[in-house]
Amino acid sequence: MRLSHMTFNLSTLTLLTCLCTGATGIAEDAESEAMWKSLSGHWVRYSGDRIMHKEIENGQEIFSATSQYSEPQFKTVNPLVLTQEAGIQFYTKLDPQTQKPVYKGAFKIYDDRFYELGNGMLASNDKEPKLYEYVRIDSPIFQLHQAARDGDTKTIQELLDAGIEADATLWSSYTAMAYAGAGGHLDAIDLLIKHGADINKKARFGKTPLNHAVGGGSRAACELLIKHGAALDARNWNGGTLLHEAAFWGQPELIPFFVDKGVEVDNPGKGGSTPLVYATNRARWMKEDEKRAPFLKCIRVLLDHGANPDAKNKKGESARSIATGTDLEALHELLK
Repeated sequence: MRLSHMTFNLSTLTLLTCLCTGATGIAEDAESEAMWKSLSGHWVRYSGDRIMHKEIENGQEIFSATSQYSEPQFKTVNPLVLTQEAGIQFYTKLDPQTQKPVYKGAFKIYDDRFYELGNGMLASNDKEPKLYEYVRIDSPIFQLHQAARDGDTKTIQELLDAGIEADATLWSSYTAMAYAGAGGHLDAIDLLIKHGADINKKARFGKTPLNHAVGGGSRAACELLIKHGAALDARNWNGGTLLHEAAFWGQPELIPFFVDKGVEVDNPGKGGSTPLVYATNRARWMKEDEKRAPFLKCIRVLLDHGANPDAKNKKGESARSIATGTDLEALHELLK
């Protein structure tokens, strides 16, 4: 009887163990499926002068970036593994060839936003911990910005009619009017102003719509913004003037335009650098002649308009000393 009872208990225990193991497996599968479902989709965030994209679907991530002027910058594709450890969700990127982990970050979906705690939190490295916040690409504010970048006045009107504020921003973004100005979309600028957009509202890097528009190179957009009251003395967080913006983004055609409007050619930023120093540094760091060309032209135009090649910043650098310290003949010729 005792043996029989023991056998029964062991059999029952075995059965229960199998059932529990199966239940755990089912729970883990359900948990994994829920994680994938919450994470799947196209996510975006602004970062500096970039727009970062994460497209997560079918066990992989397409990670890419464009500039805030819509220029493609990079794109990677990696398999993903999702795990949960001590109640914290992680996603791990794998190398497509070796299938070895190349990145691991904690994440949480909250209020339809994707929060990523970068791998700086891991004890295995000495990187700075950073928290990134993504929204879905169909977020109304991002859609307003994208419509402004595209000059899509129909979508802009629909979003404004739906109650989205004309000057609404996301973390690290500019305003819709800034994007419309950078793209040279005059009708979009007029529409946004009609709906109460602030012509001088500062956003990312302390830039007004005109500050950001300069980098896009549209003289017509700059003229329209100025007509509506854009400040010509606007400075960004670094104290950069409109001429600093033109020099930094390689827009030589806008330099005479702003000089004629009264913007001082040698007015320094917070670090003491003039627009000419900006253009010289940008030319120095460009690795390809084609990409260097607009900055060399900026240097030439600034010099033609009286820029001082010997004006020093707080580090003691001038455009001439920077040029002398390089092996670029084109810079030597311009600043000899």
